[in-house]
Amino acid sequence: MLDLVITGGDTEVSGFRTGGMISDYAIVQFTLCVKNSSVDEQTITSRAWRKLSHDDFANDLAASTLCSNLDALVNLSVDDMAKLYRDVLTALLDRHCP
Repeated sequence: MLDLVITGGDTEVSGFRTGGMISDYAIVQFTLCVKNSSVDEQTITSRAWRKLSHDDFANDLAASTLCSNLDALVNLSVDDMAKLYRDVLTALLDRHCP
C-alpha cells in the first residue's frame, strides 16, 4: 500500500493516474523522473594488511604504553585512554602495515 509520495525538488512526478478501486483503495500509477547526481571522484587509501606480521605486531603492542605498565594508566581519564589507544595503535599500524 502506498499512501503518500514525497520527492525532492529535483524529482519530477508525471503521468499521475488513479485506476479502479481494489477494496477501499484505488490503483495509483505515476512516473518519476529522477536526475542522476554527479559522482565526485574519491581517493581511497588502505593498509597493506597482508604484509602485517601478527607476531611482530603483538610483540610491539605488548611492549607499548598500552600494555607494559598498567599502573601508569590508573589515573588517566576516559578521554586520555581513548587518545592513548588511538595514538599507540595508529603508530604501530603505520610501522607494521603502512
